[in-house]
Amino acid sequence: QSRKSDAIVTAVTDLCKGLEMCATAEGVETESQFEALRRRGCQEAQGYLFSRPCEAGEIPALIAHLGIYVALPEAAE
Repeated sequence: QSRKSDAIVTAVTDLCKGLEMCATAEGVETESQFEALRRRGCQEAQGYLFSRPCEAGEIPALIAHLGIYVALPEAAE
């Protein structure tokens, strides 16, 4: 990681904290990237480290595989 990239991540996560917002990192490909983001307070991440792009129908199996609990909203009638 470059110093400039690190400064950007720190600035964005600090801004999100100040605004009481959640920062989501995109394009996370390695465990070291993920750990660096976590150390700087990034709360959410997505990228190839977790899953390749997939169709909507594949998401329930992916969630089950990752061991994530997600409360889905009930469908409107």
